Amino acid sequence: MNPNARARAAVAATLATIAGYCVATGWGRWGDLMVDTGRELEWPRRILEGELLYRDLRFNYGPLAPHVNAVLYALFGVRVEVLAAAGVVSALVAGTILYRIARRFLARPASVTIVATYFLTCAFAHQPSPDIFNWVLPHTYAATYGMLAALAALHFLLRFVAKGRAYDSWLAVGMLALAALSKAECSLPPLAAHGGWLIATRLAHSSSRKHLARLGSGLTVVVAIYGWFYAETGPSLWRDNLAGVINPGSTHFVLMLMGLDDPWQALLHIALSLAGFAVLGLLAVLASRTALFQRGGRPVQVVVPTVALVAVVVALGTARGAGAVVFCGSSLIIAVVLLAQLILFTVQEPMRKTLTPHLLVFVFALACLPRIFMRATPVFYGYFLFPSALLCLGIALCGYLPAWCGTATAARRAVSIGGMVLLLCAAALTHRTARIAANRRDVALETPRGRMWLTATDADRFLPMLRAIDKSPPSTRLLVVPQASAINFFSERPGVDGMFSHLPMDYYGGFTDQAIIARWQRSPPDLVLWNNVPMPYFGNARYCATYGQAACAWLWEHYRVALKIDEVLLLSRASAGP
Repeated sequence: MNPNARARAAVAATLATIAGYCVATGWGRWGDLMVDTGRELEWPRRILEGELLYRDLRFNYGPLAPHVNAVLYALFGVRVEVLAAAGVVSALVAGTILYRIARRFLARPASVTIVATYFLTCAFAHQPSPDIFNWVLPHTYAATYGMLAALAALHFLLRFVAKGRAYDSWLAVGMLALAALSKAECSLPPLAAHGGWLIATRLAHSSSRKHLARLGSGLTVVVAIYGWFYAETGPSLWRDNLAGVINPGSTHFVLMLMGLDDPWQALLHIALSLAGFAVLGLLAVLASRTALFQRGGRPVQVVVPTVALVAVVVALGTARGAGAVVFCGSSLIIAVVLLAQLILFTVQEPMRKTLTPHLLVFVFALACLPRIFMRATPVFYGYFLFPSALLCLGIALCGYLPAWCGTATAARRAVSIGGMVLLLCAAALTHRTARIAANRRDVALETPRGRMWLTATDADRFLPMLRAIDKSPPSTRLLVVPQASAINFFSERPGVDGMFSHLPMDYYGGFTDQAIIARWQRSPPDLVLWNNVPMPYFGNARYCATYGQAACAWLWEHYRVALKIDEVLLLSRASAGP
C-alpha cells in the first residue's frame, strides 16, 4: 500500500471510530416525545396511507424529507430506528463532503479535525432538553437532508469551477434544487455560492452562461413541484404551511435563535470567543518572530501553543459550562475574512482564480448564519446551520493564520496545531455536556414501533399514559395538546386534525381557534392527551392561558379527566359526547 493510500485509510479509520463511538453511546437517546420528533415520525407514515402534505398534514418546510422518509418506511418498516439510521447515514455523508471540501484548502490532520468537531458538536450532539438538535432524530429532517444537499451543491460547484466539467455543473444545480425542496435556510447558501461565482466571472465565459441556464432549469423544476402542491391545496400552501416560520407566534423563538432575546449576554459570549481567537492570533505573530521557531525548535512548536490554547479553551468553556461559547464569534470572523477576500479579489486581478474557491466557501458559510448570527454555535439550529462555519473556522485557523508566520515552517506547524487544539477542545467540552444529558435518559420506552430511552421524569409522566391509551381500541383517535405528538406514533393511535402541535406559532392563517374547533367537530377525538407544560422557547406561553382559549374551552366542555399525572392529563369523552 502506497503512503497516500495508507493516509486515506488512517483518515477513514479515525473518523469511523469517532462516529461509531457517538452512535454506539447515543443510540436510542436522540429525539423527544414532546417536541417535533412525533411529526417527523408520523407524517411519513400518514403519507404512506394516502394523506397529502399541506392539505391533510400541516408542514412548514419543503416536501422532500417526509416523502423520502415515507419511501424508507415502505422499504424497511415503520419504526423509529429506520429514520434514525437514515439520520446517521446523512450525517456520515455530510462529514465525507466536509472532508472533501476541507482537503482543497488544508492538510489531512486539519481536515479530520473539522469533521471530528462536526460529529461531536452537530451531527451526534445531545442537548439537555429537547434532544432534537442533531442529525439522527432532528427537529426536522428537512433541515438535515436540506443541508446535506446544500453541502453537496457546494462540493460539486467547487469541482465545476476547478475543472469545468458539465456534469459537475448539473450535479451542483441538482443538489441546489433538492435543498430548495427541503428548507428555505438550506437553499440560500448554495444559491449565494452559485450567484457569487456568476458575479465573479461576470458571465464572461461560455461555461458561466451555460451554468446560468442550467441553474434556471433546476429552479424551474422546483417551482413546478411547488406549483403542483399549490394546485392541490390552493393558498393554504403558503398561508397555513410554508409561512409558519414567519408568523407572529414565532417571534420570541426567532429572537432566541438569533441571540436577540438577551443581546448583552450574546455580546459577552461573542467577546469571549473573539478573545480566544485573538490569543491564537497573538501566538501566530509571536511565533513568526521567535528565533526558536525559525531554527525549528521542535519542543516549543508543540508544547507552547498546546498548553496555552488548552488553558484558554477550558477557561472559555467553563464560563458557560460548555465549549460552544468558543464559537460565538464565528459570524464576525467569517464576515471579516470574506471582506478581506473581496478586497483582494477586487484589487489583485492575478489572484482571482486562486481566491474564487475561498470566496465561494465563505459566502456559503455566511449565508448559513443570518438566523443564528449572534448565537453562531452548534447549539439549537446551529446543529445544521453551523457545519460550514466550522469548515471556515478550520480554514482560517489552520490555513490562513499559519500563513502569517511567513516561511518559518516550525512556526506555521505550531500555529496549525494550535488551531486544531482549539477546535478539538471546544468539541470535547461540548461533548462532555452532551454525554451528561444523554446519560440521564435511562428508562426504555419499548413499543412495536421501536425503542426510545426517556429521562426518569418523562417516564413517570408518559409511560402510565401510554399504558392507559393501549387499553383503547386501535382505531381510537388521539388528540395531543399542545405538544407530545410522538405519543401518536408510539401508541399507534391516529391524530385528528392534521396538526402535530398546538403551539403559539400554530394558531395563524386558516388555523384560528374556531377553525380548529370545526375540525374537531368533524372528527371528534376519542381521547385527549393534555401536556400542559411551560414553553420557555415561546416566552413562557401557556395553552388556555395566553392563547387557544376558545379551543381549550371546547375541550373542557366535551371531555373529562380520566387520568392525571403532574401536569399531564388524559381526557375521555363526557357521556354526552361532542
